[in-house]
Amino acid sequence: MKMRMWIAVVAAVALCQMVSANLLTNPGFETTDTGLPGWEQADWYVGHGGDAHSGTNGMAYWVPNGRGNGDYYVALQSVPVVGGVSYDASMWLRTVSYNTSEAFMEVVFQDSTGSWIGQSGTTPVGGLTDYTQYSLNALAAPAAAVTAMVRAVVHTTGATTDNAWYTFDDFSFDAVPEPGTFALFGLGLLGFLRLRRKMSK
Repeated sequence: MKMRMWIAVVAAVALCQMVSANLLTNPGFETTDTGLPGWEQADWYVGHGGDAHSGTNGMAYWVPNGRGNGDYYVALQSVPVVGGVSYDASMWLRTVSYNTSEAFMEVVFQDSTGSWIGQSGTTPVGGLTDYTQYSLNALAAPAAAVTAMVRAVVHTTGATTDNAWYTFDDFSFDAVPEPGTFALFGLGLLGFLRLRRKMSK
């Protein structure tokens, strides 16, 4: 009886982890104070203190005076995906912009050749904003998708004549559980509760 109870507990824990697993590495930038492991980027940096939404670090980019119109500055992470499965993505963004620039998050699905076969993005944000969460929900991976790029993007909408700072934090990217997963979790939990009730008698 004890063995059955432990099996039920292990199954319930495994299902909880499967439902809530974040597929990104270093999503909150707390791994180190000096670099951004897990993220492909150039000239982005680790911000501290007020640059963090939670913890002590955030990922930041500075857009100085003198940048051209239509430039893109990207930090990204690629993760494996399964075609036909839906995914949720979210992040927190703070903007301190005094110039013609904006920032957003996008998710790009790629096939085995690296071609882009699906793209979705949050609404671009500029100006002065406190940390706000932005999400892309129930993104269906195309049938041929094998990877997804989760991208933090800063974009200039005109030649810059002043400065701007953008800080990102607490990214998440996870699979949306199928209804059957919740049903299986519910059955496992019910079985565990029944076993516990029997043992207590």
